[in-house]
Amino acid sequence: MIAALHPPKPISADPLGQRLYELFGRQLWDFIEASIPVPGHKPEWITVKDYPLRPRILWQRWQDHKTLIGVRFDSETYYGLIDIDMESPYCNAEAISNICAALETIGITRTIVLRSSHSNGLHLYIPLPRLIRTFDLAVGLEECLKAQGYVIAKGQLEIFPNPKTYGVDKIILYNGHRLPLQPGTGACLLDDDLNPMGDSLEQFFILWDNAAAQQDLGELDHALKIGRDNRRKKLRLNRSMSRKADEWRADMEAEMEEGWTGPGQTNHLLKTIACHGHVFLELEGNDLIEHTLKTATHLPGYYQHCGHQHHIERRVKAWCRSVQHYY
Repeated sequence: MIAALHPPKPISADPLGQRLYELFGRQLWDFIEASIPVPGHKPEWITVKDYPLRPRILWQRWQDHKTLIGVRFDSETYYGLIDIDMESPYCNAEAISNICAALETIGITRTIVLRSSHSNGLHLYIPLPRLIRTFDLAVGLEECLKAQGYVIAKGQLEIFPNPKTYGVDKIILYNGHRLPLQPGTGACLLDDDLNPMGDSLEQFFILWDNAAAQQDLGELDHALKIGRDNRRKKLRLNRSMSRKADEWRADMEAEMEEGWTGPGQTNHLLKTIACHGHVFLELEGNDLIEHTLKTATHLPGYYQHCGHQHHIERRVKAWCRSVQHYY
């Protein structure tokens, strides 16, 4: 259950309105709005700076069929979002599946796909079970997707929160995004094949809770720390780090020797094999992919416990791309 925001403000009596505020109402200053555009045209968003969007009004504006409403991120967030335009090469089921595989390398194992509007663009929501530092998530998403070769650019693939620069002379805001499933906008839930599944906000929150509960926060926290370190430039090696590297290698080799002992271990083991191959065997590119695939499929317990055998090569490629960037 999400803790109440501070300071408390009068909120909607509708449970859906309350939940919308809990997830998306952490920063109600500098909200964005636009009139419903003519079909075939994009909204002309403006930022409202004169006053904050009050919690009850957030719910009222979400229900308004004439006006689009959107929000920005605060210093902490319960979610991330990937925005893909209709014209993007990533706006198809196969590309979304590959993006999801890339996100799994940093512990994001569940997402929710929406058609964002009548424009047929896509929004890929990343629900989180607890608050994460917004800037850390922004950097982590950017590092993850760039490591996999994705082009992050407006009109192609945008990430929210965005890794904004720090403002010295003025405050620099995170980019704003529209609220999900606003009535009359053409937004709807999509299945894995990008087929419509209705526009129920209640169903959206059910899917949200299920996705948030299954994220691998241990892996995500580790990836976000690496992202921060990479952002601050790599630290110089010293003797203590060399000793830690020896311990790390021994730990990885012990894990690989034991292999699969149950379900739910594929991501961890693929990461271990790929890291070991890249860092200590100095493998790259196709050599690293071939080594990781061969090693994984020959480990004890693979055929008994690995639930990803039907697309193991895709998972291996995603992890190999990732570790070459991170390590």
